Amino acid sequence: MTVLSKEQPYPGLRPYDSGDEEFFFGREAQTSGLRLKLETSRLIAVVGRSGCGKSSLVRAGLVPLLNRESDPSGQPAWHIVSFRPQGRPIAELTSELLRLTAETRKARASREAAPVSAPADTSAITPAEM
Repeated sequence: MTVLSKEQPYPGLRPYDSGDEEFFFGREAQTSGLRLKLETSRLIAVVGRSGCGKSSLVRAGLVPLLNRESDPSGQPAWHIVSFRPQGRPIAELTSELLRLTAETRKARASREAAPVSAPADTSAITPAEM
């Protein structure tokens, strides 16, 4: 596997992947276009001929962009799954979505079960003390 560096910024025949985003450039307009499409649809398909850079665009362009987004509570705004169809695309997608659903439910339950810590100074003035 090719390790990218300033001296070797191109991965050769393998696609750019997560962690390669600093070396992935020139497709910012396409990355932004995919992100805009997600404003109207939670599922987008990236299609094209073999070797045209679909995986690189998604893994080193779109995914890092989405990973930088968070919800108002600071939690990741996106839950991302990645899989290889292996000749069974629907079964692989179903498996990953079920795994993601279980992880999301577990994380949500942990957050809801966590005690809320009060500030060190919990003194308050009540109307009777005014």
